[in-house]
Amino acid sequence: IDATVLNIVASSMARMFSNNTNLTTLALKEMDLSGGRLIPMCESLGANTHLHELELNGCKLGDADARALASVLRVNTTLTSLSINGSPIGKDGVMDILQALAESNKTLRNLEMFESCDMDEETAFAMGKLLPRMKGLQTLVPYEAPEGYTDDDDDDRNR
Repeated sequence: IDATVLNIVASSMARMFSNNTNLTTLALKEMDLSGGRLIPMCESLGANTHLHELELNGCKLGDADARALASVLRVNTTLTSLSINGSPIGKDGVMDILQALAESNKTLRNLEMFESCDMDEETAFAMGKLLPRMKGLQTLVPYEAPEGYTDDDDDDRNR
C-alpha cells in the first residue's frame, strides 16, 4: 500500500474512533503507521469510551507514536489491552508509555511490547521502579519468551 492510501486510511480511522460505539477491538497488524499516521488516531482515542483492545503489532511505531499512545493512556478509561509488539520504539517512547501507566492509568490490564525496544539494564531497572505504581496492570510482556519456554518453568523455579 502506498503512503497516500495509508494516510487516507489512518485519517478515516481517526474519524471512526470518535463516532463508533460498536467497535471494542481493533487489530491493525503490520500496517505501516510510521511518519505520524498514528497521532490523529490517538487524538480520537483519548475520548473513545468503547474500544477495549488495541493491537498495533508490527506497525512501525516510533517514539513520537509512543508519546501519542502515552497521552491516550493518561485520559482513556476504557482501553484494557494494548499490544505494540515488533515496532522500533526507542527507550524514551517505552518509558513514556510506562510513565503514563504509573501516573494516571488504572484501566489498562495487559501491555505487550516485545521486540519494541532494546531492553537494556537501565530500562529494565526503570521499569521495575515504576511497576508498583501501575495499579491496573496485570500482564506486562516486555520481551518474547525464549523458544521452548512454558509456564511450567515458572512453577519449577517457585518450588
